[in-house]
Amino acid sequence: MCSTGRVPVTSVLSSRGSIELTLDGLTFVRTRHAPVEPAATSARETVEWSLISGATLTQSRNGRPVVWIQVIDVLPVEHHRDDRYALKLRRKDAENAQLFIDEVNEEIAIRGRWTETG
Repeated sequence: MCSTGRVPVTSVLSSRGSIELTLDGLTFVRTRHAPVEPAATSARETVEWSLISGATLTQSRNGRPVVWIQVIDVLPVEHHRDDRYALKLRRKDAENAQLFIDEVNEEIAIRGRWTETG
């Protein structure tokens, strides 16, 4: 039997939306239940890799995992509810959320090395 290693986690999903890792960047999809900012023209937004500075995993007051994506030139907000680049998940998704964060940060590091050498 051969092992291929771990399978990368390329998306996280909640009842309010999802974040998908693509070749172009991260795609944020808000469901019809999610509050959409008045300035938002679409429930789907793709942020290019060059605009993403990092990703972190925190916990809400209730202990649920929250995926935070740091986007360049976007002011940080105090609460994840007010951040269109944050997504609160179910508790059972904490491990997948950490794997997703690791994938995003690895991709950012790889692309950073490409721009330094290229």
